[in-house]
Amino acid sequence: MIPCLPLLLVLFVADSSSSVLCEPESLNLGALERGKVTSFTFSVRNAAATRFELIVASDSDWIIVNAGDRGISLAPGELKEVRAYAHPFRRVQDLHANIHVGGEGQSSSISVTGKLSLDPVHDAVLLQGTTPPSLSFSPPVPKIHSTPFSRPRMVTVQATNTSDDPIRVIGIRTTCEIGVLSDPDVVLAPRESRDFEFDLRPVRYCGPNKTEITFDTEEPRRRSYVVPVFYLVEPAGLRVVPLSIRDDEPLLSGDPLGTFSLSCSGREALDLEATSDRGYCELRWETSSHLAGNLRLSVLAADHLLPGRYVDRILVTGAPSGPFYLPVEFLVGSAVNAEPDCFRLGVIPQGQAVSASITVRSLVDEIQVSDLRATVTGHSPRPRVQLDSTGGAGALVQLSLPPLSRTGVHQGVVALKDSTGRPVLQLPWKALIIE
Repeated sequence: MIPCLPLLLVLFVADSSSSVLCEPESLNLGALERGKVTSFTFSVRNAAATRFELIVASDSDWIIVNAGDRGISLAPGELKEVRAYAHPFRRVQDLHANIHVGGEGQSSSISVTGKLSLDPVHDAVLLQGTTPPSLSFSPPVPKIHSTPFSRPRMVTVQATNTSDDPIRVIGIRTTCEIGVLSDPDVVLAPRESRDFEFDLRPVRYCGPNKTEITFDTEEPRRRSYVVPVFYLVEPAGLRVVPLSIRDDEPLLSGDPLGTFSLSCSGREALDLEATSDRGYCELRWETSSHLAGNLRLSVLAADHLLPGRYVDRILVTGAPSGPFYLPVEFLVGSAVNAEPDCFRLGVIPQGQAVSASITVRSLVDEIQVSDLRATVTGHSPRPRVQLDSTGGAGALVQLSLPPLSRTGVHQGVVALKDSTGRPVLQLPWKALIIE
């Protein structure tokens, strides 16, 4: 049997002497809309004379590398293009992230920036101007080296008061794998720096892990500061290469995401089992038996997923060092385009019928709009929905709302499914009935 060894934790740290190079070193995506997905590419070059198996991952949640954290293989001198996606969903105007590339003693990174386009109504507070941070932290991501899973690793973060006024730290919040060792209630004089110590007990998520430390202060204009923590976990006795995600767009429900590669150096057979924690993924072992050597776990997006962002984890049991998780993050695109994207029924007098229509078009060859089926949900009496093909790849979805006597807001969803019953798109509708 393979000896039961502890998990190892490694942090990607940029190395100026690395043979792995990211091109370009920095990338500005310009103006971005909150909730909208923007794709971009960068290149990774192997300048060495040996092949490298590398992990590529982002340290920020608004960047998804190639629809999820992934692994790439680079031959000597090879240049490979990597696709990534920007998906800002928080009200933060100035966006920044680092994409890390590391493995086998090599490391490099690319800095990605962008600026959130603000809405004059929803982002009024940001439009009034933001206050520069009064606390800065060094390092922004702690430099953690290999450590056994069972032993906590000391992490030190230095906080500096960059303002001309004293700042009181009133509390420090962390996730379950980080313990606070320093006094969480201190006052920092102007320009004063102070070290805060933590112990990190990594969770058993194989691959890149992200967590954070939050400093709460008494500052009236900005009370909380977040320090991201980014580290890599591998189970003992197994070497795991994360998903090699397919690059074509859009990724649809039921499509293959890629494969996890698990390498074992032992001579005993392994009886590994894998299950999706949230049901967003379907799993298939590509090997007929779990013998020592290279194992491949194929991952597919579940066929019931609607367009959106999905975060799942795969529980793997049967490893010598115990169970562990494989993180999966991906975006499901839409196979059908709708104009507009919802039924705008507006304000309707009591007892009056109303209808609205939406034009839908197929974006992929395997889905024909003439084969789509539409169902509707809502209050009783339920609206009627009809789908008429306009020829070619287009169709018209007609929603008819019968006269309603009850005043107030009435709302529901029109669901489009393909001929196999797989969800394709949801179109919300809402109406306000008045006297």
